[in-house]
Amino acid sequence: MDNNNGSEITSEFTIATTNTLEQNFFKGLSFLAENSFGDNLDVSLRILIINLNQNLSPFKPESSFTSFKSPMNCLKLFPRLWSSNKRQLSTPIPKTPILQLSPSYKLGLMPTPKLVNIKQEEQSFEPKTPFPRKKATKVIKRLLYEDRPTYYLVVFETTNFCNSQQWLHKEKARPYIVKLIEEFEFKLSKDKKLAEDLTEYEVEAILDRTLCKNIYLVRWVGWKDPTWEKRHYLLPKYESLLSQFDAYNDQCLPIGGEGILINQNIRVIEAIKVISKLDRGDSGQPNSYLLEWPKGSDRVYTEGSEKVQSWEDKISLGNKKAIEKFERSLKRGVKAAKEAVQFEVECIENRHRKSKEIEYLVKWRGYDKHDWIQRNELLNCCQNLVKKYEINRLDGKRKTTENSHKFNRLKNTEIPKELIIKFKKIGRRLNRRMKKLRNEQIRKRRLVRQKQQIKSDKN
Repeated sequence: MDNNNGSEITSEFTIATTNTLEQNFFKGLSFLAENSFGDNLDVSLRILIINLNQNLSPFKPESSFTSFKSPMNCLKLFPRLWSSNKRQLSTPIPKTPILQLSPSYKLGLMPTPKLVNIKQEEQSFEPKTPFPRKKATKVIKRLLYEDRPTYYLVVFETTNFCNSQQWLHKEKARPYIVKLIEEFEFKLSKDKKLAEDLTEYEVEAILDRTLCKNIYLVRWVGWKDPTWEKRHYLLPKYESLLSQFDAYNDQCLPIGGEGILINQNIRVIEAIKVISKLDRGDSGQPNSYLLEWPKGSDRVYTEGSEKVQSWEDKISLGNKKAIEKFERSLKRGVKAAKEAVQFEVECIENRHRKSKEIEYLVKWRGYDKHDWIQRNELLNCCQNLVKKYEINRLDGKRKTTENSHKFNRLKNTEIPKELIIKFKKIGRRLNRRMKKLRNEQIRKRRLVRQKQQIKSDKN
């Protein structure tokens, strides 16, 4: 008996707890329905509450229904209904009759829903006013690159919604802005000074500096090769970068190797050695040095695993030690250093044959002495100068001059077609003269032989 009484008490207790859970759950849903959603609550959410009253699960049939699992299954459905109603709140809902639940609620009884027309306030959706389009008036400057499109600084009408200036390039610009850019380019093509003033370049890093602190080696954004520029061209835009570079590199640089790359915009990379020297003597122009730089250096643009080499005529922080070391070896008379010195050809003054080889008398730039040099050696470095001398020699001009011909360095300049045509005409004339001379000599020889035969016959 005691056991039966205990089981009855426990069953009543479980039924009471489930009833309280269902009541609390329904009250929570009804509170959300009345306060949170109001009139915009979807019908499906209200039907869910009715199913709770009827103890029907929206996911499982009635055969597998238990009074305890139905609220949990309804809870799983609640997030889906929440998301669907959230979407409906963002759009205007037409006036439709909506189910309104009666306040009387009893477990196990189906409440009688009442159809009531609820007045809904029409939501007026005004379209967002678009921002006014910017109207371009003119183009002020251009930003030049080598490996990317040119950017132009376009001025727009000042408004409260947009900036008055913007950098654009042709591909992303509107058709009428492209016309403004073309007009701007046409103006710059006529006036070179105006083009220099209105053209800008973007500094990526400063690589080196001369000892006099006036000229800097600058690497530009979008360009392969760096250039030497004067300080006042970089001011005032890059004054902070120049001051940082000077403050760091005025100190003693580490000796040996390329050192530690502390900051690519500030740290100077040192040259490894001097490969060759171009001596210009007393011509007033500085000597040039062929320098080798460490691999990975941004000093010169190289493709693949080539050695980084460059000709430089300015003594800077990066090449100072290598040049001083090379000059010391020249003073000592080191053979390798002497063989590495080259000279610049100023002009060819004469020509002669020596042991079946043609030689030219060459004057060196910056020196008074002359040297006879074989034709093959000059063709390797001054091929165009030799050709011009030969053409002028046939015209009667024995001396040719040129300002920029370097010994052991070939200059890629083409001979004009007019000179080539003259050379061909002169060659044809010479061939005719030579034929005439040969025929005359043959005739003279024949006459001499005939006279000798006549004398021999008389005797």
